[in-house]
Amino acid sequence: MQVFRDNHSEYTFLLGKEQFSNELICLGDQLGKILNCIKYELRNHCWFVFDVFGSSYTPMNFLFPQDQAGICLINTTEELIEKVKKVIQFERGVFIAFPINKEVLWKKNLLPQTEALEGLQHPESEIEIRAFDYSYFEVYTPRNALSKVLKSCFKFPE
Repeated sequence: MQVFRDNHSEYTFLLGKEQFSNELICLGDQLGKILNCIKYELRNHCWFVFDVFGSSYTPMNFLFPQDQAGICLINTTEELIEKVKKVIQFERGVFIAFPINKEVLWKKNLLPQTEALEGLQHPESEIEIRAFDYSYFEVYTPRNALSKVLKSCFKFPE
């Protein structure tokens, strides 16, 4: 499951058992590890969280509360790291980052979903992380700098 592709406009990473040396995948601590890897580059970013489901001692709707439009906004990468560490394991979820001061518009009937087509679900996002079926994480980014940081934190085949 260690695939890396460069589509010239977007980098795609699949992170699974090989990257985490664990049979259990999509753990909250593993998402925290991904976020810790990129937190410096995304220190001035907020996160939108969609379609999140998993197991936790704290109710998921408390960790990732949605507004009336079904949107959950997390103000900083550090705050998101603290929240995901409280999750035992994700079944699914979409985590999308934008610069803090960027106005982001969402279409209520087209909110991001875990099972959407491959690639960024918002054309202006900096990175998108998806947790899939307790099995692996998909990470999409158009930024070369984020790609390099991810490659420095995790092992991928040549």
